[in-house]
Parts: sequence; structure tokens; C-alpha cells
Amino acid sequence: MTPGREAAPRLVFVPTPAEAGPPRDGTRYVVLDTAWTPQPADREDIVPVRRAISAILGRHDLFDEALGRLDPWAAEAGLDDAMLADGVAWWYRLRPFAWYALHEAILWRRVIGELEDADPAAVLEVPAGRPLLEAAARAVGAGRATAVVVTPAKTPASSPASGSTLPASGAPSTWPAVRPRRPLLIRMAARVRRLVRPPVRSAAQRPVDPYRDRVAILDERVRWLAGRPGAVLSVAQPRIFQVVASAAAERVVDPQLAPVLDRLAEQDLPIVVIGLELDHRRDSDWRIIAADPTLVPVSYVRVRWGRPADADIDSGDVAARVAAIAAIAVPLVVDGADVSRSIVDVIGRSLPGWLDGQRRLLRQAERLIDEIGPAVLFLNHEGIRTPWVAAARHVGLPVVAVQHGVIYPTHPVYRHARLATFPLPDVTCVYGPYEREVVLQHGG
Repeated sequence: MTPGREAAPRLVFVPTPAEAGPPRDGTRYVVLDTAWTPQPADREDIVPVRRAISAILGRHDLFDEALGRLDPWAAEAGLDDAMLADGVAWWYRLRPFAWYALHEAILWRRVIGELEDADPAAVLEVPAGRPLLEAAARAVGAGRATAVVVTPAKTPASSPASGSTLPASGAPSTWPAVRPRRPLLIRMAARVRRLVRPPVRSAAQRPVDPYRDRVAILDERVRWLAGRPGAVLSVAQPRIFQVVASAAAERVVDPQLAPVLDRLAEQDLPIVVIGLELDHRRDSDWRIIAADPTLVPVSYVRVRWGRPADADIDSGDVAARVAAIAAIAVPLVVDGADVSRSIVDVIGRSLPGWLDGQRRLLRQAERLIDEIGPAVLFLNHEGIRTPWVAAARHVGLPVVAVQHGVIYPTHPVYRHARLATFPLPDVTCVYGPYEREVVLQHGG
């Protein structure tokens, strides 16, 4: 450092205190591990991020603010229309994840402001693997002479605010690059090949399906159910089942759906439960499936009701429209910093791959409903079961949902406009009058 000159202020974010560098004039190290509390003998230039976060949350309701900022921005950007496919506004399926991201971006923007006080940093240094912290830092630095440095992360991210969780979509796509549609001639040739009857092979030549016995059991379950009057089709997530004990037995079931299904079964109504994420080819899953004669794994749904034409589903046009929104750059300004790009990035990571999968499942669910002919679709977590609710809507099947958690005015799944392209249940069963009023007043 040149004698007589003060060092430029520098904020360095580190995952843990052990990763702070040596003391340097003008440099403060901010520890992202929210469980870390400094001791009296610790260095004064190493500070916990928790203090800044606590101060911000004491002054701002970020949940409400994030939703209040997100919806007008999305409307101006035209996300309803941009993410329309198969008559469904898929924006509302991704909206909670965009809300999480905006909440985090606002938090990081204000954390930086809180730490800077009246002395803006000349350098903001953030570890890799914290995309929204990095985005907030770059948004802050865009309007002034602030350098943003990204350093390789030495440990896994440990802060609760470490990047929004997205629906599974395979490997993340490069954004805003869009997967091109296959040339027309190639797509036509693929369809022709599917129409050509394969050569007849002898029994000795045919491949043996090692899971054919399991498939036969599931085939029989579907045959037993198909066309029976009053059949109830339910959708559940076995990965979040809980142990429910009663005088009769102790079971691992969905605590909201199972008691209702039990009562319906007592009235001799046939029940089938689609088990999400269950795979009949996985031995550990098959033990669960075999033990419950009402359970059908989603892997079987894809096998029985999938069609070769499903492979032609391509959401590249949706991805292109969202990429166009990124190019237009509708601003989303938080305390002088535009964080819009980071929110569009979060949306873009799910396109087109994740949306392709959702649209395939919608078609498979329609075929399932058409073959089985149930009287009603009964489910919870309806806000993230869009393919199932949309399929029921497309074929005219009534949908009943049951509350599965806390409903409050700023809940992004329940606070929304009412649109013809946003499929909702016909009936939502709630715990009491408070939840009912929230849904009616804030949920369209």
C-alpha cells in the first residue's frame, strides 16, 4: 500500500471463518455460516453475516415485499403468455421458485448495504456457488466503480440463503441458449419409423423383461380398477410419508390423504394412489409398492401410458420466449440495483428440459384418466401437481384438494390471480375459517 493512502474498502464473503485471509487494511471478512458466533478473542475484521440479516429482517417483511415486487414485474414482462403451453400457464408452477430467488436477492442486496454503511466498498468478493449473492453484488456494482471478484469455493455452501432450489430438470442448461428443434425432415422420419411395424421375432429372440412379473401385478391392479363406479384417483408423494399410529395399526402414509381415503374405502369405493418418484424396477421401492394393493408407481404410468410421440414434445419455443424477456431486460430494481437478470436466470434453468417432462406427464395422466375412468382426482400439494390438475381439467374430471400445511396471505401458491390458463381444484378443503378467508381474499 502506498504510504499515506488508506486502503479501498473491501468486503470479502467467505463460507467459514477458517477461510478468511490475513488481516488487511480496509478489508472485512463476512462469514456466511449463519451458525457461527464470534468469540471475544476472535479478530474484529471477521464478522458474521447473521447480524446484518437479523437487522434487515427486523425492519422488512421480505416475504410480502418479494411477492409484491414479483407479480407486477412478471405481468410487465409477459411471463403468463411466454410460458403458455398446452393451454397451461406454467409460470405459476415456477413462480414460487422465482419468489424464493427474489426474496434472496433482496436480502443479499440489503446485506451488502448494511455492511457497507455509508462507505461503499470498492471491491466485493464472493465465493463461487452462491449465484444470487453474486448477482446481487454485480447489480450493486453495476451503477458505480465497484469490482466484483468471484473466488473458488473451498467448502459446500452452508448458509440457508445459498441459491434457490429448482424442480429437478437434469443437468442445468446454459442460459440464455435455447435447445433448437430438430429439423422438420428428421422429425418426420422419426414419426415414420414409429409407424413401421417391427419384424416379428420368435419367443426365443424376444428380450426378457426382468420386471415383467411386477408389471403383471400392476396391470392387474389397473384392470381391477378400470371402469368401476366411484373410483378415486389420488396422487401422493411417498418420500414425505409419515408414521401414523392408530388403535388398529401403525402405518407409513400421507397424513392428510390417508384418513380420507380410508373412509372412502370403507364405503366400498375403489382407490388407486399414484406414488410419485416410486420406481417398480427399484427393489426398495417395490417392497413399498407390493405391500399396498392401491399403489401404482409413477414409473409404471410412464411405461403404460407413455407413447413414442411424447419424445417429440419440445419446449424450446417457451425457452426462446423467456430468453427474449431476458434480452428486453424489464428492470426489477431493489434499492437502486436491478436484480431482474438473476430472476430470469432462475426461470431459464428449468427450460426447456424440466417443462418437457411436465408436459409429457400431463399427456400420460390424461391417458390414464381416460382408461381408468375415475370419478374424482383427490390430492394435496396441488400447487406443484400442475400436470395432474391440468390433465383432469382437460378431460373434465373433478378435482378435490386438501390442505397440507400452513396457508397465509403471502404464500405464493395461494396468493395469485384467477386465470383460465391456471388450473385450480374445484374444491379445496382447509383446516378452518382463517384459511378459507385467506384463499378467498388472496387466491382469486
